[in-house]
Amino acid sequence: MAKDIIAVLNTFDLTQHVHESTHNRGHTLDLLISRGLNISLIIVKDVALSDHFCIFFDILISPNIEARSLSVKKRCLNENTRVLFMKTLSLTPSISADSVDFLLDSFNSKVKSAIDDIAPVKVRKKNGRQKAPWRWCLPSEMLSDSKCSEFASFFSEKINNIRKVISTSLSCAEVRQIRPQPQKLVTMSVFEAINANTLEKSTVQHLKTSTCALDTLPTSFF
Repeated sequence: MAKDIIAVLNTFDLTQHVHESTHNRGHTLDLLISRGLNISLIIVKDVALSDHFCIFFDILISPNIEARSLSVKKRCLNENTRVLFMKTLSLTPSISADSVDFLLDSFNSKVKSAIDDIAPVKVRKKNGRQKAPWRWCLPSEMLSDSKCSEFASFFSEKINNIRKVISTSLSCAEVRQIRPQPQKLVTMSVFEAINANTLEKSTVQHLKTSTCALDTLPTSFF
């Protein structure tokens, strides 16, 4: 068994630091195994908690804090971008095809080419280290005992009031047999097509202006 453990330690470049008995019967049953760490001041001491001894040691660890940089892609859009885009797009040849997929791909290609010429994508690097000042400068009033007591009293009172309402309603309520109402099956028998103007007023104008990375144009253009 000992040879197998030594073989595993050597295979994975591990170091076993305990070389004395850790049990009251003279056996070494508790191990301290590390890899690439600076461990010193190893003390095996009987603290009278069990038949096993306690292992104390110091370890030196240097924090490796790297400020990672993130790449952010962004287009610089201003007041003239929309005018230049419409002018550039009007100079491109029209598209005629029978396939809807081909028309959509061609339109996206034209739009992307035009917007890339006017407002190309620029890559900017920013520091990816997140700031968390709340960890170090927490307001003292948030840690006061009075605030905690006030918070607990508020919710305890709410719970007691809810319990009173429930007990009162249960004592006065009558037991009734609730029968499920029959559901009517509603079907669409007539479908009326709408025009583009109605679609824009009823749906498009009520949508939130959110832009996805897959969108050809930013929603700020519309």
